[in-house]
Amino acid sequence: MRDEGLFGPQTVTWQLHADPTMWIAGICGLYLQALHPLAVAAVVQNSRFREDPLGRLMRTANFVAATTYGTTAEAESVAARVRQVHRTLRATDRRTVPRSAWTIRTCCAGCIAPRSPRSPAWCGMRDSR
Repeated sequence: MRDEGLFGPQTVTWQLHADPTMWIAGICGLYLQALHPLAVAAVVQNSRFREDPLGRLMRTANFVAATTYGTTAEAESVAARVRQVHRTLRATDRRTVPRSAWTIRTCCAGCIAPRSPRSPAWCGMRDSR
């Protein structure tokens, strides 16, 4: 039996990522991320996004594909690589803001909220205070 990775063909994760609108939802998530000034500062200060925006987008898409559809070993390998890179990142603003939580929430909002009949028009982001 083939290793179906962290998820599997019967999961919501596979179903969502197989939908062609996932690309549009991902762009929605990126726009929402851009609303957080510290998230933007971290990208500007730590990546070559300005010189290679398509490459940055493709690396993200490849990570999502590997963690969604890859074997467990493939998913763990790309996740370890991302963690390794992220450990070296530094931004000049030292305020304690959960940037990783913001990034994950925006991706979820962009992908899941538009499909929910109970989702607000502003893409499902709720005040978490």
